[in-house]
Amino acid sequence: MTRLSDLSTAQIRMMIKLDDGFAHEDSVGLELEQIKGHEHTTVHVLVNLGLVEMVPGRGMQFWFRLTEKGRKVREEGQA
Repeated sequence: MTRLSDLSTAQIRMMIKLDDGFAHEDSVGLELEQIKGHEHTTVHVLVNLGLVEMVPGRGMQFWFRLTEKGRKVREEGQA
């Protein structure tokens, strides 16, 4: 089980950035190029925790978005 309180401030901020307000099936999150510097490490840790996924887009673009588990942790505090 992952709890919001287990995450660092940087990880919580990244989850907020990735939450674009759309339902999971319509969410795109952020394009890889929009994530800068130290944020790459943060987002990859969230991927390893199963809270974020990287999905391919049109024209060889890649996007990071919250998983269903990530949304549940962000909204309910644990999953």
